[in-house]
Amino acid sequence: MVIQNDGKIAICGFFSKVDGVDVPHIARLNPDGSLDASFQTAFMTPDNFYQEFRKNRRVPVAKLSKPAATNYATTVARTVPETILITLMKIEANGAMIQFTGAANHQYVLQARDSLSNTNWKTISTNKTTSNGIGIFRDASAGQNPMRFYRIATP
Repeated sequence: MVIQNDGKIAICGFFSKVDGVDVPHIARLNPDGSLDASFQTAFMTPDNFYQEFRKNRRVPVAKLSKPAATNYATTVARTVPETILITLMKIEANGAMIQFTGAANHQYVLQARDSLSNTNWKTISTNKTTSNGIGIFRDASAGQNPMRFYRIATP
């Protein structure tokens, strides 16, 4: 998600429609949350965008290993990816609000950076999801940045 100076919000993710309009994986919303029909993605196709930034869509959340008492010759550690679904993003009087669905009763962090070339993510907020997996983050400093990129991770 990118919040622009004019309050419009560019979004990307695993979606194909916004307000019933086909916009596979990338779109821009007006400050009221409606689709900005004037937004065109000639600078990058949705497939190119997905290929470039898909690594930020999954977060390593746990390491599993086979117990030593099993018949396995070696213990194998692997990372299990978790998909986190952003269900609502909006600008409020006090900044940006991001609602998401993840694992139930799990702690997540919201991180941000001001450009795609910057590799340093700044932790903005930490929150625990409810028993049904719903969580909310708020970024009070969203309006102080001309551009903002977000990711949700585990601490």
